[in-house]
Amino acid sequence: MKSAVRSTHLTFSKLVLFAFILVLIFAVSFVSSAQAADVTLSSAVVINGSNKSQYEGKSIGGTIPAGSSAGESGFFISQGAIVVDGIELNLTIDGFNTDYSEVNFPCSGISLVNGAKLHLTVKGTNTLKAGFGGVGIAVPAGCTLEITSSSTGTLNATGGKNYGGGAGIGSIGNHSNTNTQTMYLYPQGLGDITINGGTINAQGGTWYDYTTAAGGAAGIGSSEYSGVSDNTNNFDNKTYVNSITGSVTITGGTVNATGGFTAAGIGGGDTGTLKSIKITGGTVTATGTNKAAAIGLGYNGLTSDNANSQSLTCPSIELTGGNITANGNIGYGYGRHNGILNVGGSVTIGSNVTLNCSGTIAPFAAATLPSNSYVDQDGKLQQAQNVSSALNQTSLTAGWWVVDQDMTANSRIDVQG
Repeated sequence: MKSAVRSTHLTFSKLVLFAFILVLIFAVSFVSSAQAADVTLSSAVVINGSNKSQYEGKSIGGTIPAGSSAGESGFFISQGAIVVDGIELNLTIDGFNTDYSEVNFPCSGISLVNGAKLHLTVKGTNTLKAGFGGVGIAVPAGCTLEITSSSTGTLNATGGKNYGGGAGIGSIGNHSNTNTQTMYLYPQGLGDITINGGTINAQGGTWYDYTTAAGGAAGIGSSEYSGVSDNTNNFDNKTYVNSITGSVTITGGTVNATGGFTAAGIGGGDTGTLKSIKITGGTVTATGTNKAAAIGLGYNGLTSDNANSQSLTCPSIELTGGNITANGNIGYGYGRHNGILNVGGSVTIGSNVTLNCSGTIAPFAAATLPSNSYVDQDGKLQQAQNVSSALNQTSLTAGWWVVDQDMTANSRIDVQG
């Protein structure tokens, strides 16, 4: 009897263990299937009015090989792994990847064309490497990209090298180059870009004279000569010469944007600009390279010594919230002729922003600074320490004093120290 009891007990234990394993397998399978993308792509696709219903509100994953691209190329558009053509689309990417970095024609990870509007939610980890002046996500003039506040994943967007260099997110490259010379120079326009969430890492592309870097595009923004003012005949196509387009707005998420050679982290490519930049929230790190602003203009490579002949207009820049690190200038980049060809624009810095700027802030005239802050003689934002109110004081000693409301001095105020 003892042996029989033991045998029954062992069988029951095995049954319990087997049932537990089945439940565990089912749970893992359920979680895995719940996380899988709705559509897994293995080749490039154009999404337009004819097939929108297949992708609207869906999540897309998969890897597109370098040999597969969709759509058309043109002066102001590129092919891509996903091309959104002339429609408004809600789409999620979740584990979506492509690498066009070695192709020899402009090709983007995602390419918007013909006034497309894309509301993009980023889940998981996604890597979009563009090729030959393509863009991680191409947003030409007339198109709109919104990265939604529902984004919890990571997007790594890298602009293509050569062909003038493409932005990480923004404009495609602006010319053919044959290593030794620039050919068919046509500055690009920029659409409207809004980032509300996710972790967004954007790297602008660079073009090379043989192995020497010669110019590039913004991490987020425009490419070379976009929006330049020029009364000469230096360009083969002048659609976006003397015509400034595009905006970048960031309200949330974590954004890291680095310009290509002589390009802003957020703003203009080499000798390029855009209409406006607004940051109201999120954690933002912008890095300009080789004398470009971190946030604002690219390096100004115009050769004229007369702003009436050639100039580069600074965008309207509003930094009113979030935690912002600017590795470089805010507003103007550096340029030839001591920057006399950088004109206009404005910089507003609100009281609710946390700002760390390693460069200068200009133009000064339009700057509104946080409480107890000032711009020093080198154009850098500084914070006054141990500030006292000057209200109703008749004698001010050495230290920091602030006039924090309207006051009338009916008698002389003595300043000591």
